[in-house]
Amino acid sequence: ISNMCHRIGAIVLAEGVESKNEILDCMAKDIDIFQGFYFSRPKDIIDEKLKQNIHTHINEIGDGYKNVIGNIIDKKRIILNKSEELCSNIIDVYNQNCNKCNEQLKDIISQYDDLEAIYKIDFHTGLQDDDTIINIDSNTLFKPTKHNHDHSLKEYYFIAKNSSRCNYLSTRYVSKASGHMCRTYSSIVEIKDSKYILCLDIVSI
Repeated sequence: ISNMCHRIGAIVLAEGVESKNEILDCMAKDIDIFQGFYFSRPKDIIDEKLKQNIHTHINEIGDGYKNVIGNIIDKKRIILNKSEELCSNIIDVYNQNCNKCNEQLKDIISQYDDLEAIYKIDFHTGLQDDDTIINIDSNTLFKPTKHNHDHSLKEYYFIAKNSSRCNYLSTRYVSKASGHMCRTYSSIVEIKDSKYILCLDIVSI
């Protein structure tokens, strides 16, 4: 709801907030303003003591939100560091020029509970170079993408391709391969003298 409102230029109000954690959770979802008993119950007159109490609560929220943002940044740093290490291992598998790449990639996926899928995209065309290696059984509703699937309009493709950092970590979204909430880490890589965008789908809790 918050995302939809922001897309049409609306300011989002969370009503009925009664605890610090409720407000911090809403702030993490980019909700703009808040009203509720956490700040004050309805009063006929606002005196100086009440104003001071409200300001104290606001300052507590500010300090708490700094900690929330710090934790989010730390989690993203952990994901990025792990993803970079995984990419290096996956590139080694692809460069071995063996007939057992898929088996070795499935073995890598099986070692990480939060790694769901591996696929690589042609750097120039945005077309998937091979079938997705995935850690789940597909069903009738969700299917992993296959060879020649067009990813050229996906953020994880074109932002990584044009980023000075040469990689990208997406926001959370519903995976069309599994139906799980995930993030995609994508990175420019060279495999056998060819350029690709290597993508890792990471299950997001």
